[in-house]
Amino acid sequence: FHGKSVPMAVASPKWLRQLGHRALDLVFPPSCVVCHQSMDALDDGIAICQPCQDLLPHSAWATCGRCAARVPEIPGDSETCSHCEEHRLRFDRTLCIGNYEGVLRDLVLQMKEDATGQVATALGRLLVERHREELADSKPDAIVPIPIHNWRRLARPANPVTTLAEKIAVGLGVPVRPKVLFWRKRTEAQLG
Repeated sequence: FHGKSVPMAVASPKWLRQLGHRALDLVFPPSCVVCHQSMDALDDGIAICQPCQDLLPHSAWATCGRCAARVPEIPGDSETCSHCEEHRLRFDRTLCIGNYEGVLRDLVLQMKEDATGQVATALGRLLVERHREELADSKPDAIVPIPIHNWRRLARPANPVTTLAEKIAVGLGVPVRPKVLFWRKRTEAQLG
């Protein structure tokens, strides 16, 4: 590039980013995405207060090591459910934050309509916090979100799956690749 200056992106140091976040927290105090009570600060980056996180317990029962469905606890039995043993699935493992009921169910439904992305951000960071070791052990090259069809994307205020993928990728220090997968044909919505 003889004689031409090339603009370079300069990454800000971690302490500078944290200082910026603290300053924003002073002006716009964070609030819990569940109960909407104001929080002192987001030290862990999760916009869910501790009392509300306690309402999102881990599964209290044995789950399938592949699809995370509930399985009976039988000593020496297989770690997968009968569905996973009978069907050819195109994934190796599923990790979940907790049981799809109560507060977690409400958050997932709220996330789909949240134009700000705050709920998806909180759930993505909570997933990384709860499963950091398992996620790191899988040694992913990248995080690839499953996209929504372009027509549905136009009707939705946000794309929570991509936001979740971004937060997981940041938590693991790997890139996110949102354009690897695409819809070839439009399918019926699962709602209802």
